[in-house]
Amino acid sequence: MKNGRFQYSITCLGILVVVIGISCILLACSKTDKTDKYGEAYSIDQNGLFGTFSDNGIFFNRAGIVKLYDPETGIYAPICTKVNCSHQGSSFQNLHPSCDAYLGQAVGYSVIFGNNLYYVATPDDLQGSSVVFTKEFYRADKDGTGRKLLYRAEDIMFSTVGVYENGYFLYGYYNQENSKGEALDKNELGMCVINLETEEVTRIRIDEQYSGQILGMTLTNGTLYYEVYYTSKSLKEYSYEEFLNPDNKEAIKAMGRSEVWKYDMSTGEKTRLFKREGSQGRLGLKNGWMYYTDDSEKKHFVRNLENGKEYELPEQILKSPCLAKDGVWFMTDGKAQFWKYGTEELETLGYYPKNELILIQFVGDRWIYAVRYYEGGHDDLFYSRSDFMKGILEPCKYDIND
Repeated sequence: MKNGRFQYSITCLGILVVVIGISCILLACSKTDKTDKYGEAYSIDQNGLFGTFSDNGIFFNRAGIVKLYDPETGIYAPICTKVNCSHQGSSFQNLHPSCDAYLGQAVGYSVIFGNNLYYVATPDDLQGSSVVFTKEFYRADKDGTGRKLLYRAEDIMFSTVGVYENGYFLYGYYNQENSKGEALDKNELGMCVINLETEEVTRIRIDEQYSGQILGMTLTNGTLYYEVYYTSKSLKEYSYEEFLNPDNKEAIKAMGRSEVWKYDMSTGEKTRLFKREGSQGRLGLKNGWMYYTDDSEKKHFVRNLENGKEYELPEQILKSPCLAKDGVWFMTDGKAQFWKYGTEELETLGYYPKNELILIQFVGDRWIYAVRYYEGGHDDLFYSRSDFMKGILEPCKYDIND
C-alpha cells in the first residue's frame, strides 16, 4: 500500500526536477544517420507518451493512435493505411480498437526509420493495475502491422529517457515500488540498450539512489554515457508544507546531485566522469558530448566525453541550447548561432526579431523544430535546415488539432 507520505514525495520530486526536465527536453535534441536505414529521434516529453521528433516527421500518440505530421507535405494523419478505417482510439465505446495505428493505451517513443516502426508499450491488460511494471519494446511495419516483440521487461515502472541514436535505442527508467506495490526507500535505476540492426538487448542495472532518475544517455564507439540525478537525503523527511516553505528552498536545492558516468558495453566497467552538488546549472548529453553550465548559468562548457577535452562557449549565449550530431545550436537575442564541436568559434547563421523568444527543440539533417513563446501561448515551428544554414529564418507553423 502507498502511504500519503510516499505519494507526497513523488509530488516534491516533480517540483524539484521540473526545471531539469525542461532543460533535458531542450538539450537532448538531435539527428544522426548511421546508415540510410536508421536516423535519430528524441521524445517531446520525458515519458515519451506525447510524441517524438525525427527527420521523418513528428510522431504523436492520441488515445493509443500513432499519428504522423509530415513537414514536407503538411499532412497530419494516422500511420494506418487500412481502407475505410475510422482510426478510432481507445475509449469506453471502443475498448478494442481495430485500427492498425492503435498500438496500445500507453505507447511511447514511437518513430519510423526506413520501413520499420519502433515503439514502447505497456500491455492494455495491465493498464488497470495499480503497479505497472511491464514494458514491451516492438518493431513493426511502418503502417503498424507486422509487429514483432523485441524485448519484454516485467520490472520497469517509470520511463525517464528514450533516445534513438546511431542505430541504437537507449532507454532509462526507475522504480519507486517493488513488485508487491510496497514503497522503496531509494529508487531502483536501470537502462536498456537495443541494437536496432541485430535486435540484441543489453540490460544494465545501476545503484539505488534517493529520488534517483536517469536523465540523459548517449552511446559512441562501444561506450555508453549516462546522467544520473538524485538527492543526498530522502525527500520524505520534509512534509508538504515544509517543502514549499521558502526558508527551506536553499537546503532542498543543496540536496541535488548530478553525475555523468561511462559504461563499457563489452566489459561492464563503470567510471564516474563528472559530479555536481546542488541542483544548479544545466546539463545535457548527445553523441559523445556533454554540455553544462556553471551554477550561475552564465558560463557554458562543452566536453568531449571520449578524450575529456573541454571548451568554453562564448559568454553571449543566454538561452538553453540544443545539442545535435554536429554541434550546439542557439537562438539568442535575435541571432541564430551554431558552434561546431571541437572549434573555437560561434557562427552566426542569421537573424530574427529580438523581441521573439524562440527555443530550438530538435536539429535534424532536413528539419529544425522549435517553439516560439509569447504572452498567453506559443507557436510550434519548423524550419528547413538547408535554408536555416543559409540565414533564411522563415519558419512554418504546425498546428495539431485532434
